[in-house]
Amino acid sequence: MDSDSLNISFLVAIISPLMKKDTLYEKSLLVIVASPDLGPSEVALVREMASVEADIVAWQHLSIVQERFPSPDVAAYLRALNIPALSLTEALGEKLSVEVDEAVIAWMKAFGRTPLDALGKSFRSLFKYRHLSLWWWAEIFLYHDTPLRLLVRDVEALSRLLDRRRPDRVFLVSPVRGLAAAARHLAPGEGPRGSPRRRVPRRAPAPPGNRGH
Repeated sequence: MDSDSLNISFLVAIISPLMKKDTLYEKSLLVIVASPDLGPSEVALVREMASVEADIVAWQHLSIVQERFPSPDVAAYLRALNIPALSLTEALGEKLSVEVDEAVIAWMKAFGRTPLDALGKSFRSLFKYRHLSLWWWAEIFLYHDTPLRLLVRDVEALSRLLDRRRPDRVFLVSPVRGLAAAARHLAPGEGPRGSPRRRVPRRAPAPPGNRGH
């Protein structure tokens, strides 16, 4: 059994008692699946949690948000496995989704005024060309051409999702970006988490004369 299978087996042993319907310690469970790159044991674990009516959320932002940094279609992957799941937009609802977009824009604008040095100077005052602040160009670049917007959106979306769902436990499967760190700060009842998938590099074939028998 590989290390990933051992980890998932251990997590099943921890989580299974929480999911029994006849226990006095029944917990509401929020499961966030952030990548379709799951091993068989992880798929089995998500199926088990779905079978006891855990809330399964496919963590991906709208395609227009991730135009420059597209992510795999997690929702389609779970549908193909016949695992019931909500998209992030469905889980949040239209009103909260709009709030998330507005919060990200507000954060970006506030970042330009945030003190960055010991003297309290912000990006807008530190970086200038003559009398013109370079922030106006930096803001557009950071928002559209870097994953910073996704990092901020992850935090804002997770915060609102937890407020809306109010789960007793949160379980992340293959978390992306800083999602696991955000969950540790935002979810006091956070339980065991899945680990980001680690791709094992393929070994180059050995020269014909050096191959073992």
